[in-house]
Amino acid sequence: MSKWRSYVFFRKGGIYMGWHAIFVETGKEDIVCTMINSMLKHSRYENDYELLVPKRKMQERHQGQFVEVIIKMFPGYVLIRTDNAWEIYNKTRSFERLYRFLNHNGKIDEICLDEISNIIYMVDKEGVIGISDLFVENDMVKVIDGPLCNYTGWIKKVDKHKRRVKVLFKFSGQDHLIDLSVNFIEKYKDIQGRELSFFYNQYLE
Repeated sequence: MSKWRSYVFFRKGGIYMGWHAIFVETGKEDIVCTMINSMLKHSRYENDYELLVPKRKMQERHQGQFVEVIIKMFPGYVLIRTDNAWEIYNKTRSFERLYRFLNHNGKIDEICLDEISNIIYMVDKEGVIGISDLFVENDMVKVIDGPLCNYTGWIKKVDKHKRRVKVLFKFSGQDHLIDLSVNFIEKYKDIQGRELSFFYNQYLE
């Protein structure tokens, strides 16, 4: 079970802690996380934040063989769960590679539940969305195992040759079609799984 799952918005004691997005230099997301952790882990905020850089495990073909690589879902962003967003921002605003917390009219934006929940319920304890097992039948994708079992949304494209599906995520108020790796299996009798709607059958490759 993902370590994030038990506290999507709350910490022990029932204190509300929303999720926010930090805009950082692309490619330096993990470095920024380390910097923030180093500063806050011995402060009074020690139990008041969690950091997440959502990633996905992908299968890519190299020299005729599939190899697994880890790729960030939203390059240039770090997610933080806290009830002290402004205070933490003021302590970290001078960090190199950290640009700003996403905000509007002087208020730090909070990520909506329907945007963050799909991510939180799909990543593992390392913040990575792994590879799912599924098969396609007519207008449905049936997920047998893996993080897509916890996904609530649409499969927009299926590419059997590349072992990928294109999945709709909402982030920062925008739609993002993101590739996730899957293993396609042969259907067998009385198979059990979770069905997801699959639109645009013309994209089946």
